[in-house]
Amino acid sequence: MLPYGHLKPSEVFALDALLIEQPKLWSRRQAALAKGFDWILFDLPQRLPGHMTNPHCTVSMMVVNADAACHVLLQPQLTQTPLFLVNRFDAASQLQRDLLLIWQQRYAHALVPVNLHADEAMAEALARSEPAGRYAPASLIALDIISLASWCLLRGRRLE
Repeated sequence: MLPYGHLKPSEVFALDALLIEQPKLWSRRQAALAKGFDWILFDLPQRLPGHMTNPHCTVSMMVVNADAACHVLLQPQLTQTPLFLVNRFDAASQLQRDLLLIWQQRYAHALVPVNLHADEAMAEALARSEPAGRYAPASLIALDIISLASWCLLRGRRLE
């Protein structure tokens, strides 16, 4: 997992300018990393132009919450984004269940069939700087992550 990191605003804009100036930069770094890893996960903000086209990924997802704000903001993007993943899903919330049903009906082609549930185990694992699967292997979020990884593996095989 290559998280975005802790950058000052000036460093974020400098990195974005570099990505615009050298669009092959991510591809070169990605190729170098691919030699040593089976999977590489990129956590990239999509609000800056240089980040939007980088890197080239086999499976690309936009992570969203099942809430009214995401529903409104996603409307123009759902035709452009290949996949989106519902995060922090709370099955007890009627609004979230309703939005998920709407998304399943309208955007079945773009919706990852695994939801990441809201689970206190994730916050606790992050507080301990541990993966959720190690911190609480029987937690709902750990099982969701295993399901997501399995789905990604199957999808990757279909794309080969």
